[in-house]
Amino acid sequence: MIQYRDGDILIAVAIPVSKSNAEGRCINSLYQIGIQLVEQVNMIIEKVNSNDDILPGVKLGTIMINSCNSDSHALKVIVLDVLRKYLISETCSYNCSKEYGSRILAGVVGGARSSVSMQLARILQVFSIPQVSYWSTSPDLSDKKLFEYFFRTVPPDIHQTLAITEFITQMKWNYISIVYDDDQYGVRGYSELLRHLKNVNVCIATAIPLDRTREYSDLNFVVEELMEKDNARVVILFVTRPYVEMIMQAAYVVPGALGKFSWIGSDRWSGLLPIDHTDDSYIESLEGAVGFKPKFSFTKGLEEHMRSLTLETYTGNRSNLNPWWPEYIRHQKNCSLESGTTHGKRPCNKDEGIPDFVTINTAIGDATYAFINSLDQYHKDVCNNKPGMCEELKQKAGTNKVASDIYRYMRNISFLTDEGRVFMFDENQDAKPIYDILYFDKNVDSTSLVKRWRNVGIYNEDGIDWTINLQSILNSTHSTCSQPCKQGQAKIAEEKICCWFCQTCNQREFVSNGTQCVECLRDEMPNRTKNGCEPIPIRKMEFRDYYTIASISIGIFGLICTMFVTFVYLKFRQTAIVRASGMELCFFVLFGIYITLLSCFTVTTTPSMISCAATRLTLSLGPACMYAGLLMKTFRVVFIFQSKGILSTRTKAYLEPMPLLLLTTCVVFVQVIIAVGWLIIHAPSSYIHYCENDGFLTCKHILDVQLFVGLAYPFVIIIICTILATINRNVPTGFRETLFVGFTMYTTCVTWIAFLPLFFTNSTDIPKKLTTISIALSVSAITVLFCLFVPRCYTMIFYPEVNTAESVMAPAGSFSTISRRHTAISTACADNRVDSVDSNGTRPRSTSVKV
Repeated sequence: MIQYRDGDILIAVAIPVSKSNAEGRCINSLYQIGIQLVEQVNMIIEKVNSNDDILPGVKLGTIMINSCNSDSHALKVIVLDVLRKYLISETCSYNCSKEYGSRILAGVVGGARSSVSMQLARILQVFSIPQVSYWSTSPDLSDKKLFEYFFRTVPPDIHQTLAITEFITQMKWNYISIVYDDDQYGVRGYSELLRHLKNVNVCIATAIPLDRTREYSDLNFVVEELMEKDNARVVILFVTRPYVEMIMQAAYVVPGALGKFSWIGSDRWSGLLPIDHTDDSYIESLEGAVGFKPKFSFTKGLEEHMRSLTLETYTGNRSNLNPWWPEYIRHQKNCSLESGTTHGKRPCNKDEGIPDFVTINTAIGDATYAFINSLDQYHKDVCNNKPGMCEELKQKAGTNKVASDIYRYMRNISFLTDEGRVFMFDENQDAKPIYDILYFDKNVDSTSLVKRWRNVGIYNEDGIDWTINLQSILNSTHSTCSQPCKQGQAKIAEEKICCWFCQTCNQREFVSNGTQCVECLRDEMPNRTKNGCEPIPIRKMEFRDYYTIASISIGIFGLICTMFVTFVYLKFRQTAIVRASGMELCFFVLFGIYITLLSCFTVTTTPSMISCAATRLTLSLGPACMYAGLLMKTFRVVFIFQSKGILSTRTKAYLEPMPLLLLTTCVVFVQVIIAVGWLIIHAPSSYIHYCENDGFLTCKHILDVQLFVGLAYPFVIIIICTILATINRNVPTGFRETLFVGFTMYTTCVTWIAFLPLFFTNSTDIPKKLTTISIALSVSAITVLFCLFVPRCYTMIFYPEVNTAESVMAPAGSFSTISRRHTAISTACADNRVDSVDSNGTRPRSTSVKV
């Protein structure tokens, strides 16, 4: 069945009026859109033929074939019913009027499907016949080396896929599924989508091709496969309208599918569903669908024209203008066209029509006008603006000369559409990429289901221009493989780039490029947003810090007490208690206490080469002087009271003050050598000790085990002194020197046993470490002060009557032999002398020995 309108110049039109089966054969199932396309061309041709401003005196005619969306069928009809009759044969067909003779074929409008257009283009370019498609969007058709004479009034799918990609990017989806036709249109569209989506890191959860050669009873398996990808809630449907209807029906009946998916439609079905469907239950599934459709020009008065048509319109000599109209009326009205047997149906009335016919915008009007305006300009040039068919045109009847000439005119043609938009072809003979973005809203108040598609935006080469905020409508749809990582977490990619797991970076790491945790440099730390590093803040001991305040307070307290004790000892230096305890060694110990207490200032001051050297000297020489003096005092007493016989003159000479001071100095000099060697080997300097989130300016070699370089030797003296004090515990009751020294040593040991674990276990808190060592030194000095000196000061101040030789050397009742010796020593102490005493208690020649 072919439509034919007689005219001087003919335009062939390929329209999918009816559907085809899997073998590509036409079946008796008409498309409403196909009927509209036929009438749209009829309406334009009649309008032009009645207008003397366009092609004056020239009558346009049409040959419309039913392509059935089948490339094989369309090719056969074009060859047999168009080319063979109007190019190969020069005789008129289809009841041509005698006065017109042979006809001129200007070109072909169509087809709709890309596969059909490709087949037609291959045969038409053999005859140099231009072709303008109104719906074919395959990017392959832009290749002018293969399809030189092909034009189209729609943009290629590469722009449609760019528009879809831009939309998906704006919606922040990165995990989607695609269903596509397994044909030229679908496969190429899928390939372009894959390429563009990959560039913006969007992953394909699943891709399902639908075989065009196979008849499906339903597409439930498609929805079930989509359901398996639970996180992929956005589905792009690059398929034809019948398949979309079946998918929507499947989404309605498959459990859990209704409302789960957000559908994105290509131009094959966007804005076309539902148009002539009798079972619209799937509208619930279609709710919220977003479609992309090339911006078509509307034809004024088309909908009124379609609604005014009746069965009688195309009867008689007008029946060949739309031979499919009666069949369409029969199907829509469920009536019979036969006058006799009606098979139980009522006969169709001649005034049967479709008063509620709903039209949609298509690009066939632009395609038809592209030929008309090109022919008009060509006619003016060839016929020198003369109306009618000039001789030059008549001579080209039955040939392809007009068609090949029209091709050159069409490449440069531009014209105004009915809506006032300028239309022209680009360098690839395609339409400019402008798309309407549609949104299906079932709640739109319209009797026409297809008019529930709302125009929500326009896409062009500059991006998307929204007319409403679609993001606020679709904000509940999340289609991501993995949730965004939190601040301070790196995306560790899995097999697909948009699928990842989040790795939390530690305190010293920042997130580099969002994909890995990288450790900052030693002097840096992660910034607040964990996306880079910043310099670590440097701290130091400040006098306003409570650590420093505590350390210095204890040191100052000790210094005040030491100065008081020094004053008391100087005042009572000639009394028995001071002289009996060894005045010179006492002042030597006090000197060590002063140095030790001064360490609270050197440890807490701002580190420098001088302060660091002073710190090492105070913490090593102070305790050495302090405990060396105690050692000599203890050794002196032990030597006197533990001796079994009479002390020789030479022996007693060594117990004089000056030899003892010299020996004490030699003991301390060992520590001086150690301290100087420590300063030479490891020069004093400051450095920054870096922790996780800050740095601390301090001195080198006092925060670790190297501290024992300065304290090891004093610890040895402490141990020896403690042992000697223990040995010499049984001395005269009144002479309590060793008792005080022993108690001092025991307390000192307890102090250091308590403070050293605090020092070594505090590996990160540097202020605490420095405070610990400072307080430990101060406490050890104060311990010596209070345990050894304060009791004597108390006695000298408050009990001066006890500060006599007799009280100092009171006898011990439990040892008779020692008692006599103590009596002799007591007498010597009164003369500030100690004499050797023999076993009988007699007193030989005296030797001056300070006790």
